[in-house]
Amino acid sequence: MKKEMEALKEDNEDKQIQVTLIRANRDRFVEINARQAKVLRKLRYEVAKKDEETIKQKAEVQKKTEDGELFARDAQRLKQDRDEVQAELRNLLRQKLEL
Repeated sequence: MKKEMEALKEDNEDKQIQVTLIRANRDRFVEINARQAKVLRKLRYEVAKKDEETIKQKAEVQKKTEDGELFARDAQRLKQDRDEVQAELRNLLRQKLEL
């Protein structure tokens, strides 16, 4: 009977040690998960920030491209207008010389 009690006591102590180890591992696991979650949140924030910057840069490039196209069209129109005015002036000069 005494041996059985000793065996049960040792078995109980072994189980308590196992429970303590399991709790320590669980706590460590929870701590590691919390750190990983924090790092993940930080990375997601940085990626979102970079995405926002990229979108802004693309919008700026698009606007500059559109502005450049408008400038080119305006320059082309001005050139055509100048050519038309010059042609009209030549015609008027010819008509005046013919008189």
